Amino acid sequence: MNKRSIIICSIVAILLLAGIGWLFFSLFFRGEGETVSTDRLTDGVEAVPSDAIFLFEAGALSEIERLTDDGSALGKLLASVPAAASDWKAALSMHYSSKNAVAPLLVLSLPEDEDADAFMDRILHECGGVVDKRYGSVTVHKSAVPDASFAIYGHFLIASPSLVIVESSLRHLENGTSIKDAPLYARISGVTSDRGVLHLSFDNLGKLFSGAAGAGYVRYASFFQSFADWGAFGEGDGNSPMTFDGRVLGMRAGENLSDVLLTQRGRRPEIFTVAPYSSSYVLTVPITSYQDYIKAYRAYVAAQGKKKDYDYINAVLPSEDAGGMTSAEFVESLKLGEIGVFSAPFEGIGERKILAMRSQDPAGVMGSWSEPVNDYRFKGYVPALLGSVFAPSSEDCWCVLGEWILVGGREELNAVRKDWAQGTYFSLSEYLAQTPAAGELRELSNFSMMINTGRFADTLVSYFKEPYSRILRPHLGVRNFELLAVNMFKVGGSLGVRSSLYREDLAALPQPKGVEDGETPAVVEDVQVTVPGGPFPVTNFIDGSTNYLEQLINHDLRLLNSSRRPVWTVKFDKPLCGTVRQIDYLKNNKLQMLFGAGESIHLLDRLGRTVGRFPISLGKEILLGPDVYDFKGNKDYTLMVLHTDNTLVQYDIDGKPLPGWKPVTLAERIISLPEPLTVGDGRYWVVRTSYQTLIYRADGTICADFSKKRKLTRDTQVEPLSSHEVGVTTADGRAMVLDLNDGSFRKR
Repeated sequence: MNKRSIIICSIVAILLLAGIGWLFFSLFFRGEGETVSTDRLTDGVEAVPSDAIFLFEAGALSEIERLTDDGSALGKLLASVPAAASDWKAALSMHYSSKNAVAPLLVLSLPEDEDADAFMDRILHECGGVVDKRYGSVTVHKSAVPDASFAIYGHFLIASPSLVIVESSLRHLENGTSIKDAPLYARISGVTSDRGVLHLSFDNLGKLFSGAAGAGYVRYASFFQSFADWGAFGEGDGNSPMTFDGRVLGMRAGENLSDVLLTQRGRRPEIFTVAPYSSSYVLTVPITSYQDYIKAYRAYVAAQGKKKDYDYINAVLPSEDAGGMTSAEFVESLKLGEIGVFSAPFEGIGERKILAMRSQDPAGVMGSWSEPVNDYRFKGYVPALLGSVFAPSSEDCWCVLGEWILVGGREELNAVRKDWAQGTYFSLSEYLAQTPAAGELRELSNFSMMINTGRFADTLVSYFKEPYSRILRPHLGVRNFELLAVNMFKVGGSLGVRSSLYREDLAALPQPKGVEDGETPAVVEDVQVTVPGGPFPVTNFIDGSTNYLEQLINHDLRLLNSSRRPVWTVKFDKPLCGTVRQIDYLKNNKLQMLFGAGESIHLLDRLGRTVGRFPISLGKEILLGPDVYDFKGNKDYTLMVLHTDNTLVQYDIDGKPLPGWKPVTLAERIISLPEPLTVGDGRYWVVRTSYQTLIYRADGTICADFSKKRKLTRDTQVEPLSSHEVGVTTADGRAMVLDLNDGSFRKR
C-alpha cells in the first residue's frame, strides 16, 4: 500500500461536503500563563500553539510516518529524523503560517535518557545549508534540505517547514500556554482511544477553508465554524479502513448545528438506494421527528442573529405557482423521513447536484402528475428552510422514484429515470455492497456522508484554489477504490462520529450486482410499477445447478454458470420486461427460457438459440411479464402480461388471447402482475393498483363492488377463510370477510 498524505485532504473533504448550515462561534480564549520550567514538560501537546486547526496525538512517530507521503514537505522533514525515534511519542498539528497558507508542526517527545543536543546533531548532519538563529534562549536551525526549521526545547524536538510556526511554538512554551488552554479541550481530549487522537477546531477549520476554497465555495466557510466547537477522533486499529471514532462538542446549547442533529433518534439512511453508483458525494439527514428538527433549527438560526431574515424568507417566499404555500408549510407537508443531496456526473451535462427527499406521501404533496419528469413549483423552498446545502444545481424539475422525490434539472432527471425504467440503474448501495465499505450502509445515524475520492478526484480538487488544488491532486484518484465515509450518531448528550477511509485496490471494480438464488432486484418502471432487472436465476436441467441470465448495458443477453462465469452471449436489442420464466415448450423434459421485450415474447434454449417460431408478437408493447401458469399440470401453459396501456391480458403459449378472458383495464395504474389465488374449487386473481386491491374471477370479471367503504388497501393480505370466503382489510382500516360467490362483505 502506498503511503498517502491524507491528514489535510481527509479532514477538509469531510467537512467541505458536510456543509449543512453551519454558521457561528468565537475564537479560542487564551489565558496568560507563567513561564514554565522545561523540566516539567513531558507532554508534547504543551508545545502546540492554541491556534491549531487540528492536532494529531500519536503514540509513536511511526503512526505519523504511516500517514505521510514521502514527497510532501512533512515527509521530507520526517525523513531527516533518525530511525531510532520511530517509537517515541509525537504530536502533529496544522497552523496558519501566513495569510491563507498553512503548514504542519511536528513535536517529538525525546526520552529522558536521550541526549537532546546529540540527537539534534544527528538531524543536522542529514541536512544541508543549515542556518542558525536565536529565538530567546533557544537556537533555531533552518535547513535547505529539507526546507524546514528545527529547535530543541527541553526534551521536545520542534520542527516545521515554517519558521513562523516554530517560533510560535517556542513563544507559547515560554509563556506557559498551549492548545490545552482552549475551551472544551480538556473535555474532548478524553473521549477517544489512546492509539492516536485527532483533535479538531471547527472554528479554525472554517478559517482555513475561507482561505483555501475556490471562489464559488468560500461561502461555506462559516458552515464549518458553527457545526460544533471541538471534535476528537481516536484512530482505530488496522490500515484499511483507516478509521477515526470520536465525538463533537459545543460550548453553548442550541448554538451549533450538531445540537439540531441531536434532536433525532437516528435511523439507517436509505438515500444510497436512489443515488447512482457514480455519485462523487452523498450526504443525508434521516428525520425521525420533523417538528423537533425544525424547532431546533429555528433556535439555531435565532442564536446566529438571523431569525428575522429566516422568518422574512418564510413569509415572502410563497409564489402563485405554489398556490400560496409557504416554505414551512411545504416542507411540513412532505412528512419527511429523510432529506439529502447527491452529486454525480452526467454525460453531456457534467457534475450535477440533486436534492432527494423521502416522503411518506409523494402524491399528497406534489399532486397528480402525468409525466415521468415534471416542472417544479417550489423553487427555493427547501434551501430557505433547511439551509443552502440542500440546494440542487437546478430546481427546474422533479420526479418520483419509489418513496423519493428528486429535484434537479430536466436532463439529469431524465437520465436517472431512463436507467431506472430500463432496469440498468446501478445504485450506490449496490456498488458499495461489493466493496469492503458494505458495512457502512448498516449504520444507524443522525447524519451520513460518503465521498468517492478515488473516482472523482477532479470534482474534489475543483473546490480548492491554488496552491491547495495542486497539492491535493497527486493524492487523489490514484486507486481504483477510495471512499471516505462519515456517520454521526447520538451518544448521550453529544454527537458521536465515525469516519472511515477505504483506500485499497479492488481485485475487480463493482458491476451491476447479481442476485442470490430466487431473488431479483427491483426498479421502478413507472411511478409505482416494479420491473425486476436481473440477473434472473434459471435451472440447468442437465445437472440441476442454478445458472443466471443477465442483460448487459448494450442489451445483449449473457448466461452465467453457477459460479457466475460467462457461458455464452447473444445479441439482443431491447430491454427485458422484468421476468424470465422456464417452460418445457417441446414437452421433452428440457427447459427453455421465456421472456418479453418490446411487443414480443421470446424463447431461448440452454445454448442461447431461438426456439420454434418465436419471437411471437402480441401486437402491443409489454410493460411487465409474462408470468407463466400450468394450472392443469399438463404443460399447456398460459401467460399473463401487463401492457403499457395498463391492460392485463392472458394469452396461450402461442401468443393468442385466451378464449373467455376479459382483459382487465383500469384508470388507476396497475402496479404488478396479478397474484393467482385458489379458494376452495375456485380460481381468482388479486390485482393491485397504485391505490387499492381488487379481486377478479378466473375469466377476468370482478368479484365485488370495491368502491367507497369497500375499497381495499393496496397491500392488504387476501386470506382464504373457507371454500368461498377471504379475509381482507379496507382502506379505512376495517377487517372484513368477503364472500366471493355473491360479493358481500361482513365484519370479521
